[in-house]
Amino acid sequence: MTQDEAISYCESLPQSEASFPFDETTLVFKVANKLFALFSLDGENRMALKFDPDELEKLRESEACITRTSYLSPKHWASVMLNDLDNINTGFAWINDSYNLVIHTLPKKIQSNYPLLS
Repeated sequence: MTQDEAISYCESLPQSEASFPFDETTLVFKVANKLFALFSLDGENRMALKFDPDELEKLRESEACITRTSYLSPKHWASVMLNDLDNINTGFAWINDSYNLVIHTLPKKIQSNYPLLS
């Protein structure tokens, strides 16, 4: 999976918004004003995604492309090294999961405004 493919996919998601709130090299994607994906545009070809904490520990052990993030909670967030990700569909699924986890944190009344991704 290339960084361009992952960014294009995030841009295509319903009500996804891209911005640079931290600096000019960190592209952030939000839904409902909450982060679901971050991209380092400084040539490292990686993204940070939100994961279910129980699943994340298992993934860190089984997937070489998943590492700890520097500035986000390691309980919920991980860096995905895109050069080491073998299956593009796995990357898309992880992006969907991150998006859905954010939707699930919203108040019930607001959740219905945002579709869950499959």
